[in-house]
Amino acid sequence: MVLFFVDFLTEGKLLLVALNVVPLAVLTFYCRKLSLTFSGILLVGMGQLLLLKTNGISPIQPIGVFCVLTAMVLFAVRQFRFEVLRTLDEATTDFLTGLCNRRGLMKKINTEIRVQKRYGGVFSILVLDLDGFKLLNDTRGHHSGDLALKLFAEAIRFRLREVDTPARVGGDEFAILLPNTPASGAEHLCGLLLNHINEKMAEAGLALTASIGCKTYEESPGDCETALHQADKVMYSAKTKGKACYVCM
Repeated sequence: MVLFFVDFLTEGKLLLVALNVVPLAVLTFYCRKLSLTFSGILLVGMGQLLLLKTNGISPIQPIGVFCVLTAMVLFAVRQFRFEVLRTLDEATTDFLTGLCNRRGLMKKINTEIRVQKRYGGVFSILVLDLDGFKLLNDTRGHHSGDLALKLFAEAIRFRLREVDTPARVGGDEFAILLPNTPASGAEHLCGLLLNHINEKMAEAGLALTASIGCKTYEESPGDCETALHQADKVMYSAKTKGKACYVCM
């Protein structure tokens, strides 16, 4: 809009039409919908065409420059946006299972802690570990181990909500962040997940079970590392208890 008025005041002599590529490039980078970018191009093009005709200037050269620059710059910006989003996604996604990785989970937990400190509320964290995974790797190889991890990742998505965040936090250890979930709801989910995981592993012919630890936070744990560490300790209580079970605190 500023460029349009400057161009209007100078009667189009400065040919500022090319500079409209800059805001269009910004729109292309931050906007997911190409339709909005095309609408911006159309709006700028119509405005400049009207301005040039009003001032008695042939629109062929400036509009031609605008079209060529726009096509080149916006194509480059769109490719750059794709690479940036892919890099960000890879930085927070586990390459094997497609779940969130430890780094991504920590960001989610930090966000949940900030929300809880400001508005109150409750959230729960589940930590899950595959019982017998090391023996499977040693006897049947890493290929079978990778297949087991993928199956486990699919199984823990069972009955999760969109707001829940399942993640692989390392090796055969997984975690699930459950926003707005009290102890009763988290414990109920633990029972469902345990049965579902054990059934899926048995169906696949894998002698694997799951140990699950659940920690509910009605007050802020302070930071994400503390929160995950406490939930991890609860999971080891399930291991000590005899495996293939869950413990909630």
